[in-house]
Amino acid sequence: MNHTPAKFFKKNGYCIINLFNNEIIENIKQEVNDKLNSFCKELNNNLKLKNLKNYHKLKITENDHKYFVKNSSRYIKLNSKIIKKIKLNKKFVNILKNFWGHSNTSITWVGSLEKKNSIKKNQARMLAASTTIFHMEDKKFPIRIIKH
Repeated sequence: MNHTPAKFFKKNGYCIINLFNNEIIENIKQEVNDKLNSFCKELNNNLKLKNLKNYHKLKITENDHKYFVKNSSRYIKLNSKIIKKIKLNKKFVNILKNFWGHSNTSITWVGSLEKKNSIKKNQARMLAASTTIFHMEDKKFPIRIIKH
């Protein structure tokens, strides 16, 4: 059977592509961690986040949390290794060529179309959330509820 990602995408409306290895994922997590720590410095509090998975344990005010998750600063810069990994992924390129006729890409973060300087190249959205997650699985409809 010859199933290309583009055929799967056309049939199902989605295609899961494993773009990153563990090293790159850890680098992205560290970038987010560093960004959150820079927010702590901006707020002049003495908090330091050593591990991103412990964000929900930080003793921060609701206002500090809102500052961390505000749309205008919720992005990280993607390094050239990550950009290259995305742009050269064969499955990703296959889908682009089949549906758009080319594989020219631009990785762009859009914060707000209404504000100046809220579009940035080679940046990606990040979200720090203090949440409770409930999983409910049905045979047909997996549901993920995130409660703030």
